[in-house]
Amino acid sequence: MRSPSEKKTLYLAGDTVWCDYVAAAIHDYSPDVIVVNAARAEVAPFGPIIMGLEDLEKVMEAAPEATVVASHMDNVGHSTLWRSDIREFAAKHGVEERLLIPEDGETCEF
Repeated sequence: MRSPSEKKTLYLAGDTVWCDYVAAAIHDYSPDVIVVNAARAEVAPFGPIIMGLEDLEKVMEAAPEATVVASHMDNVGHSTLWRSDIREFAAKHGVEERLLIPEDGETCEF
């Protein structure tokens, strides 16, 4: 629920892949800012346990007005994506303005 005194709504997706729960949260709350762990970490034999490029694309499509922050990259031992991969994705899809890829320790203000 959105409070009239709040300026932005934040959705912290955390350790998840794109699924019905994520889609429902975005649909129900229309967050202004969405933070996703985006290193596409995998656990054999189960597959991805956090979002990858395909998941990021679905988040961006589901929330076309939201700023998306890619988090949890370049420091996960079992990841398969790096900041450079996500920057390339952002450039290819023309979403550099709304897909933020902060460096370690960088602060984002909204």
